[in-house]
Amino acid sequence: MQQLDQSLVGFQIQHNTRNQVPPIQSPQVFKTVNKIEIMNDLKLDGMILDAAYDYFGTKVAFASADGKIIIIHIPRQGSHKITLSAHSNSPVWQVAWSHPRFSNLLASCSLEKCFKIWKEDNNEYKPIYTVKNLSGSVNTISWAKQEFFIAIGQSDGLVSVYIESQDKTSLIGICQGKHEKSVNCVEWLNNINFASCGSDSKIIIWEFTQNELKNIQLFDIQTYLSCRCARGVAWAPEIIDDEYLLAISGENGWLVLFLNSQFKEISRQIRTMKGPCWKVTWSPLGNQLAVPSVTENGQPNIMVFKMTDKNEFVEI
Repeated sequence: MQQLDQSLVGFQIQHNTRNQVPPIQSPQVFKTVNKIEIMNDLKLDGMILDAAYDYFGTKVAFASADGKIIIIHIPRQGSHKITLSAHSNSPVWQVAWSHPRFSNLLASCSLEKCFKIWKEDNNEYKPIYTVKNLSGSVNTISWAKQEFFIAIGQSDGLVSVYIESQDKTSLIGICQGKHEKSVNCVEWLNNINFASCGSDSKIIIWEFTQNELKNIQLFDIQTYLSCRCARGVAWAPEIIDDEYLLAISGENGWLVLFLNSQFKEISRQIRTMKGPCWKVTWSPLGNQLAVPSVTENGQPNIMVFKMTDKNEFVEI
C-alpha cells in the first residue's frame, strides 16, 4: 500500500460527517418513460459508453464518447434533458450516482486523466470537485454505499480511494493499490470492501479501514475461463444464505462466485460465451443478472439470467 500524501498519515476518516443532511424523502410519484423516447431525445455525436440511474430511478445519466454527459429527469409530466460539456472532447467512461444522503451527487471519469463530482442546483449541474492530472486514464469510478468514499481505477493499474476533506473544500487521495495492467472496473460492496478487476486477469477484493487499503483476497479469471482480461465486476445487492455473490465478466464468458464472510470461495457458476462480455449487472433483488455481449454473428446482444433455487443460472 502506498500513501498518496505522507502528510495525511494519521488523518482519521470521520464517519457520519454529514449528520446535518435532512432525512431522505422518496419521490411521491414514479413515472414510466418509454426508453425509445429517451434514446431518441439524446442526440449525441458520440457512442454511449455508460448509463446509470439514481437511487430512486427518477434520473438517468448517460456517458458519451464525445465528452458529454446527458442527464434525463423523469418528473410527473414528461421528461427534462440536461447536457453537460463535462470532459472536453475526451470520452466519458463511466458515471455513478451517490447515495441520496449526499444530495444525489454525480461522479464522472474520463480518458483525460480526470474525474469530477457534480452537484445539482435548480436543474443545473456544476462540478464541485475536479481531480485532474492523474497518472492515467480514469477508467472506472464507484461510490461507497452510504459514505463519501470514492474508488477509482486507472489505465496504469492504480486503484485509489478518495474522501472529502474535513472542511469540505476538496477531495483527498488517501491510499492506493495496484493491478499489473489497466483497471477495468471497481465496485463497492459496502462502506469497507470493494472489488476491482483488470486486464491482468486479476480480481481483487480490497478492505478500506483507518485510511489503509488492504488486498484481502485475490482471484484469477484464468482459473475459470480461458481469457486474460476481466472486464467487469458486480456485487449482488442482497446477501443470500449468508453468502456474497460476485459476478465477473471476461473475454469469453462470465461467472458468479459464491463467497463466505471472509470472501473465500464456496462455489461457482460459469457460463462460456461466443464473444466478450462487456459487463455484468444485477437486478435490485439480486436474483437476475444482465450480461451485454455479442451473438455468433458479432451483433450486440443483452442476455438476462435468473438464479434458481439450486443456485444455477438459466437464461430467460
